[in-house]
Amino acid sequence: TPQTIARPIGPLLPEPMDRLETPGAAEAIDWLWHGLIARGNITLFTSQWKAGKTTLLTGLLQTFAKGGTFLDRPVAPARVLVASEESRATWADRVRRMPLGGHCRLLARPFPRQPTAAEWEQLVETAMELQAAGELDLLVVDPLAKFLPGADTDPQALAQMLDPLRCLTDGGAGVTILHH
Repeated sequence: TPQTIARPIGPLLPEPMDRLETPGAAEAIDWLWHGLIARGNITLFTSQWKAGKTTLLTGLLQTFAKGGTFLDRPVAPARVLVASEESRATWADRVRRMPLGGHCRLLARPFPRQPTAAEWEQLVETAMELQAAGELDLLVVDPLAKFLPGADTDPQALAQMLDPLRCLTDGGAGVTILHH
């Protein structure tokens, strides 16, 4: 049988997968909404526009107040920041019909137009400040296209958006992005 020798290829060192070390105990996933949204991860919810993503989100936000069950899945209590393309008035009407508590914060239309990379990073820094103060478990971005510093088909724009979010996920927060 041929021997597989791990040797550098350029600056990288590929590892044979049959020789990967197995951790002593599998790391437990810290679910905010079991099976769907976890701390330390970025989750994308996608569907056709006007299919009810924000309404689904609002029901979940209600459950985050104390934890419990939402759509037959356990939900942990969580503090949430929602960055939304929808106006404050639209959210006020929604919250009147589906009440939310102080565990949720809103950035309604934080940018007058597509954000620059610097503006996007400022939003992420705001979320990081809330996280550092113990006031953020989840950042929700609704929708992706309105917050990308570029076109939603541009891989570089996606990288400019996702890379700063790693600071939040590395710190233990979850991120959920809605997209249509």
